[in-house]
Amino acid sequence: MLDWIFPRICSLCGEPSGTEYSLCPACMDALPRLEAPLCLHCGAPLPGSSAQAEMCAECAGTERSFDFARSALSRSEEARRLIIDLKYHGRNHLVPAFAGLMADTLQTDPLLRTTAWTLVPIPMTSGRLHRRGYNQSVLLAHALGERLGFGTVEPLVHLRDTVSQTALLKHERARHANTVYRLSQAYASGRKTVPSDLLLIDDVFTTGATARACARQLRRLPHVRSVAVLTLMRA
Repeated sequence: MLDWIFPRICSLCGEPSGTEYSLCPACMDALPRLEAPLCLHCGAPLPGSSAQAEMCAECAGTERSFDFARSALSRSEEARRLIIDLKYHGRNHLVPAFAGLMADTLQTDPLLRTTAWTLVPIPMTSGRLHRRGYNQSVLLAHALGERLGFGTVEPLVHLRDTVSQTALLKHERARHANTVYRLSQAYASGRKTVPSDLLLIDDVFTTGATARACARQLRRLPHVRSVAVLTLMRA
């Protein structure tokens, strides 16, 4: 009844979406997906001539703290605008559509689809969480978990409310990320435990600094067998 009186409007084109999402099927389909060939480690798109390569040139010389990373979407102005709406403008109604896109990637990627993952959202500082009122990575993780029947845990904390990663250069991102992400005391002390296969959830994969820093922390936990990364968009 509510859908009939107040139909869902597509957040991109402004027309009735006609679905459970706040994006219509046409706009959902128009968002550019990341397609093979991809770097097996970080998920970066490879040029067609490199279709047989296992890793991109950058990953060949980079520490592998996570097993592999994948993203649902490649960068586009439309995807960027939607993510900004979620992160900074409180458009939480976009979460089901985003979780649907991420679920499609998880269920079709050869590496992701073979494991019953436990989802780990990238944490946010308490100060930023208080100001914003929500952590978009937590919202995405819970929506994705409910959709696919995966559990969610939060063993990581973001220690310092410092400058945003978006304001930093690549080498600065890595140094900054390594200083602010830590295991929460309950997990570090062993009072709480996590399953063996962990999937970090975030909205955007930029340089991978955040994912690598969080994966290093998760690797310290006993019995952790694999740590992978799934994000909505690759920037």
